[in-house]
Amino acid sequence: MEKQVRPMFIYLAIIAIILGIIGIIINSILRSVAFMLEKGWEYSGYIILPDMIISERNFVQSLRTIPNVLRRIPEYLAGGFAFDLIMIPVNALIILFSLGIGVLFWLFTSLATAIIAGLATLFLLMMIKQVIYLTMKSTYFTVLYVELYEKGKMTTDFFKGL
Repeated sequence: MEKQVRPMFIYLAIIAIILGIIGIIINSILRSVAFMLEKGWEYSGYIILPDMIISERNFVQSLRTIPNVLRRIPEYLAGGFAFDLIMIPVNALIILFSLGIGVLFWLFTSLATAIIAGLATLFLLMMIKQVIYLTMKSTYFTVLYVELYEKGKMTTDFFKGL
């Protein structure tokens, strides 16, 4: 009886390994598709919103400009990735600073106070960083849009309303 059960466990183990590998592959594909959809939506927002506001078009009219923008993908991607790369060391500095605040509080108060102070500092600095990051990125893409598509078209009448 024991000899018949042992091969069955081996087969079940092999099937579990195969299903696990298939699950990992499907998970990776789905994450990649989700990431591409997220970035596509993000960059289309950076393209469509300035077009709607500056050119005074509606959403559907602005969607029609996307094929023209596809020729300028390197400029959009370079700026986007540059901002993302800059945020890696900024995030690391914020984390280190928050840890330092936590350790400083731990030296003079309790561990619970130190944890709360470190997390509060981390949360506050990350929120400030995110506001600055999104403002800079939106400004970059708006200025890029103006440089690429509206250069020479804007008159002083446009700036009077600002």
